[in-house]
Amino acid sequence: MRIGSFVSGTCKDMRRSQRVSVKPIHTEIDFNDFLCHHHGRTHGAWIKMIQSWMRVDHNLVATHGDLHPRHIMVTWDAEEGGDLHITSIIDWELAGWYPEHWEFVKALNTAGPKGALADWCEYLPTAAIGSWPMEFSLDLLLGRWLG
Repeated sequence: MRIGSFVSGTCKDMRRSQRVSVKPIHTEIDFNDFLCHHHGRTHGAWIKMIQSWMRVDHNLVATHGDLHPRHIMVTWDAEEGGDLHITSIIDWELAGWYPEHWEFVKALNTAGPKGALADWCEYLPTAAIGSWPMEFSLDLLLGRWLG
């Protein structure tokens, strides 16, 4: 199975800007290589070390790729004690087949310990998407070194 977008088949990684793979990616080894190489950036010892820690045996699953509070539509039911009900998830442009940790990693990609999303990690649906702290930590390191 090809890793990447449902529509184009290419891999997409949104950080400060969106990067799109130029060739098809069929293995997690190739996917990790895509994540670790940015055009115009040196592939130094730090990146090689980070890549050596990245797993290559995750299952491929369908992912939204940008699960974020602003993409979750809810209704408020005053008659049910003020319960919120999820009615839809929008903005599927980054959706595709990706390693199973990708949804968790990308859901936390725009959040941090400060600001409006400081508690987002408490609401992640980990029963559905899993919890991948090591993969998230490695992705943070990649973001630090590659921008």
